[in-house]
Amino acid sequence: MIKRSASAAVSLAAVAVTLASPVSADPLDGSYTMTRSEPSPGAEQVELTPCGPDCTHWRYTAPGNGQGFDLHLHGNRWVSVNNDKFFFDKDSLQGIQGTDPSPFMPQPLTVPFTLTRSG
Repeated sequence: MIKRSASAAVSLAAVAVTLASPVSADPLDGSYTMTRSEPSPGAEQVELTPCGPDCTHWRYTAPGNGQGFDLHLHGNRWVSVNNDKFFFDKDSLQGIQGTDPSPFMPQPLTVPFTLTRSG
């Protein structure tokens, strides 16, 4: 009886450690369409590729636009390492593309977008 209780306690402890371990999301990988809504509706193709644990590289694929940057998972959001105003939810793939105020644009711009898998 004592042997069974000890064995059960060890098994429960192993399960508890496994459940308490941090969960790592799979990085996004593939072609996506970024559909922006107001104030400037439109769509762009992007390619997302893994760049390490909880890291995804975002690259616009339009000819002449080789811009790219890394995103890191913070909680439930993929957040740009270059612009904390560019992020999207890992589950819904809905996000915000924002800018800082500048002398040319005193009001910051916030553009909501949604990603959909296209390939």
